[in-house]
Amino acid sequence: MKIVIKEGSYPVAFGYGALRILGKTWECDDLQEVFSRLGKLGDLVNGKLGFESMDMLGEITLAGIRSQDSDVDLTTDDVVNALMHAPDKMALIMQEFAASLPNNEPAKKKKIPVKKAPPKKKR
Repeated sequence: MKIVIKEGSYPVAFGYGALRILGKTWECDDLQEVFSRLGKLGDLVNGKLGFESMDMLGEITLAGIRSQDSDVDLTTDDVVNALMHAPDKMALIMQEFAASLPNNEPAKKKKIPVKKAPPKKKR
């Protein structure tokens, strides 16, 4: 996915790299703290455009951009301004980020077919 900010087009990707950048940005010691902080995005999901939620969405997006290019010269305000002018991108960013997070569902066990040994020949 790409996002246009200040006449530049930037690739955005989420995963461990973006989470690590968020951890540094938010001064979190581990992933659990990052996930705990992400709980505050609930307001935005419920349609409330609070400053804290919007800043957080900007930081998440900027982490996704910086995971692709660590030398990008953008601020959270630059990102949030771009997102406010493109609400469709805001929703897409949230969907892509959510899809990148690990889920808590237990992994489904795959059934491995077992080959039966051929019958022994009688002597």
